[in-house]
Amino acid sequence: EQEQEQEQEEQEQEQEQEEEQEEEQEQEEQEEEEQEQEEQEQEQEEEEEQQQQQQQQQQQEQEQEQNIEEEEVEQEEQEQEEQEEQEEQEQEEEEEQEQDIEEEEQEQNIEEEEVEQEQEEDIEEEEQEQEEDIEEEEEVEQEEQEQEEQEEEQEEEQEEEQEEEQEEKQEEEEQEEEQEEQEEEEQEEEEEEQEQEEQEEEQEQQEEQEEQEEQEEQEQEEDIEEEEVEQDIEEEEEEEEQQQQEQEEQEQ
Repeated sequence: EQEQEQEQEEQEQEQEQEEEQEEEQEQEEQEEEEQEQEEQEQEQEEEEEQQQQQQQQQQQEQEQEQNIEEEEVEQEEQEQEEQEEQEEQEQEEEEEQEQDIEEEEQEQNIEEEEVEQEQEEDIEEEEQEQEEDIEEEEEVEQEEQEQEEQEEEQEEEQEEEQEEEQEEKQEEEEQEEEQEEQEEEEQEEEEEEQEQEEQEEEQEQQEEQEEQEEQEEQEQEEDIEEEEVEQDIEEEEEEEEQQQQEQEEQEQ
């Protein structure tokens, strides 16, 4: 029953951990989508402002760079908080597992002490019976001899039974210890697999985020280059118009 309870507790614990990880992952995805939407809206506003106010282009570029830096700082802080929460959760799980192992060892020691106490009581009772038998033997020599033979046979049988019982108990204890060691090894393997999966997920999220940031920076640079080209074209057109106007005036 104790082993069943322990297995049930471990299954419940693993289930709770999986649910918490799924919730955290959904929350991270939702926050990333909101952040992407905010960045898109911000880019649209910046493009409209650049089209309407060409004279303030330099100031707008500086504000845009500052916003990007602030977003990167916020994102780094958020990743750090998530990492700290994950480490705290792993530490709590390790402490709970250690406490369960200590409780199992304590229960096993109590059971072993009870078994030893029972064996000592049995030995004391046997010794007392043997003393009583010896006193009776002293009264009559014939009965003593017969009793001695009977006692020897009885002692041999009892010793054999005790040895058999002790061997059986020892085998049972060894089997229980082997089973507990196997369960601990399986639990450690599951924890290692879980940690590896979490690290892989974090790495994938980080790579996706880096790719997204590179793409956004590239789009911003392209927009700035297009605006500069348009501005150069407009300046050239203005110069041409001015030259043409001057030429007309000179001709007049």
